[in-house]
Amino acid sequence: MNYDLEELKQYLPQYVESVTVKRKDNIYNCPLCKSGTGKNKTAAFTIYPETGSWFCHACKQGGSIIDLYIDLHQMSRNTREDISTAINELGAMFHLIPDSNGIDIFSPSLYKKQHKCAFI
Repeated sequence: MNYDLEELKQYLPQYVESVTVKRKDNIYNCPLCKSGTGKNKTAAFTIYPETGSWFCHACKQGGSIIDLYIDLHQMSRNTREDISTAINELGAMFHLIPDSNGIDIFSPSLYKKQHKCAFI
């Protein structure tokens, strides 16, 4: 299935809030390295809604909603199957309607070209 990547990016805040705890503004506990869950409660995971991207200043990981899904499910950002699975699962999770003009994954390099975000 194809989904509009720009439409999918806008669901980043909702997805992040479903997998971790918000600390303040756009800062969260990191669902990957658990930054923010220690005794100091210093969260380092930031989302950037204007670009549809995220970055953790503790583990130095970042990307888009698709990258976060892939990382949380221990999938590979470099395989067509994992990227397609992530896109399809996220599209279904947010009840998106497949778009004939949406992203179609042929290879990881095509995905990365079409999927430019800060920190990738």
